[in-house]
Order: sequence, then structure tokens, then C-alpha cells
Amino acid sequence: MLRLGWIIYLYEPVALRLQSYIVGTGVIGAFVSVVWLLLYGVNEQRWCEQSNAATASIWK
Repeated sequence: MLRLGWIIYLYEPVALRLQSYIVGTGVIGAFVSVVWLLLYGVNEQRWCEQSNAATASIWK
């Protein structure tokens, strides 16, 4: 979907007509992400495990 938004901006008249929809979709997506993080947060233990696994795989 994001790529479609950028492709639309290649033709300015279409971009100007659809700009409010594109921006609205982005705002809704950002709002949903914020609400998700506020309600559920991040599993710190899982986050650290994945971080350690990623770091270990880089240096092997």
C-alpha cells in the first residue's frame, strides 16, 4: 500500500485529489500502532532474546 501512495505522487493532479486519503490512512495506521503499544506494550524478555540471537548470528 505504501508503494501505491508514492506511485500516485508521480502524477501531480491525481496526487492532489487523493492526498487527504493517503494522509488519513497514514494517520490511522500511526494511531493504531500507538494504541497497540500503549495497551500491550513490548514483551521485554522476548525482545532481549531476539536481540541477543541477532547479535550472535552477526558475529559467528
